[in-house]
Amino acid sequence: MLRSVFTKTLYDARKMLLWWSLALTGTMLVYVAGHKQYVEAGFLEAEMPEFLGAFMGKLDFASGAGYLNATIYTLLGSVLVVIFALMLGARAIAGDEESGMLDVLLAHPVSRTRFVLERFAALALAVGVIGFVMWAAVSAASRFSEMDVPIVNIAAATAGLTLLGIVIGSLALAVGALTGRQALAAGVTAFIALAAFLANNLAPMFEGLEFVQRLSPFYYYLGGDPLREGFDVGGLAVLTAAALVLAGLAVWGLNRRDIAV
Repeated sequence: MLRSVFTKTLYDARKMLLWWSLALTGTMLVYVAGHKQYVEAGFLEAEMPEFLGAFMGKLDFASGAGYLNATIYTLLGSVLVVIFALMLGARAIAGDEESGMLDVLLAHPVSRTRFVLERFAALALAVGVIGFVMWAAVSAASRFSEMDVPIVNIAAATAGLTLLGIVIGSLALAVGALTGRQALAAGVTAFIALAAFLANNLAPMFEGLEFVQRLSPFYYYLGGDPLREGFDVGGLAVLTAAALVLAGLAVWGLNRRDIAV
């Protein structure tokens, strides 16, 4: 059963991954493919409230890149990917501990360090699959809707979102490894993710707080405007480093605790 923690984790998550992929594909097709019709009907010309603009950043629904940035990559898509990664990360260690399976799994000839790292690798691959599905769906729908957004730029934005999801999932993994409580891991991670989102969008509005924005992973995800400018190597590197640091924290957290279930 534990010949590979990595493959077992992916096998256990196969149904979740399938249904989330189907749901994400359907959602992206509905929201993106209708852009041309929305523009022609004048639905995107209404002036948005000032507070909504501050919350979401620049609102440019008329252009293809602006529409994707506002509706998919700032809100809908990012929320779905973050929730998926959070759920997977929160249950990866703490879920097994609460169910009484963690001590059984660790009784096999697998070190705690290897166990955590293989769970992290499975998390990264699962989020990567979700990211690929999202890229394919958005690319196909944007071509149908004649958005004129290069596929490589969509790939750049999706790569950033995928790494953001891995960072959030790794945070949930780390909190779960440190505490052994799935609900706490999910709750703490959700709170930090929301705070980071607000910091990225609202901090620039207040003089002297601009530096707070740079503490948010959302800044390194969208700060380089990938839908218009393409890949932001520096931002992607920061997100990658953050995920690896959190994976290391998860390893340290599980190794330092007595597992009693």
